[in-house]
Amino acid sequence: VYIDGDGPLPKSHMTGEVAQQNTRFVPAGLVVAAGAEVSFPNRDKFFHNVYSLAPRANFDLGRYASGHSETVVFSEPGVVDVACNIHPSMSMKILVLPNAWFGEVAEDGTFRIERVTPGKHTVVAWSADHTPIVQELEVIDGEEVSLSVQLKVAPFDDVLSKPNAAYP
Repeated sequence: VYIDGDGPLPKSHMTGEVAQQNTRFVPAGLVVAAGAEVSFPNRDKFFHNVYSLAPRANFDLGRYASGHSETVVFSEPGVVDVACNIHPSMSMKILVLPNAWFGEVAEDGTFRIERVTPGKHTVVAWSADHTPIVQELEVIDGEEVSLSVQLKVAPFDDVLSKPNAAYP
C-alpha cells in the first residue's frame, strides 16, 4: 500500500532481489522506491534472459548462466513488467514508487505508513496479481487514519516477447 505523488525520498539506498528459481521469478511482485538497485540472480541450473520493454525501464540483461547475477537501477516510478525470453511462462512485475511512503501488508492484513504529512493524499493498494485499488484519504496531524480495501484478481496480461510479438 502506498501514497502516490510527491513525498520524502528513502533515507538510505534501497535494494531488492528477484531470483530466477525453479523456472519462476521469486518474488512474482516487488515494490521499491525510485533509485533502487534490483539484482536478478540465476539460481536455476540453466540459462535465463531477463528483460523489460517498459518505457520507464527498458533493459535486456542477455543470457546468463546459473550462479551469475545482473543488476538494474529503477529510476522512474511506475509498473515494470519483467520477463525471460527463454522461458515464456516466466514473468513478474516491479512497482517503482516516487517516494518512501509505503508499507507492506502483514499476514493479519494490517499495514502502517509512518510520518505522512497532513493533507489529502491518494492511497493505492497494489499487488502484482490484483487490480489496484485507489482511494483518497485525508491525514490529520496527530491522528491515526484507517483504510480498508479488498483487492480483486486482475485479468491475465499476455507477456510479450522481445520483438513485441506475443508468445505462441
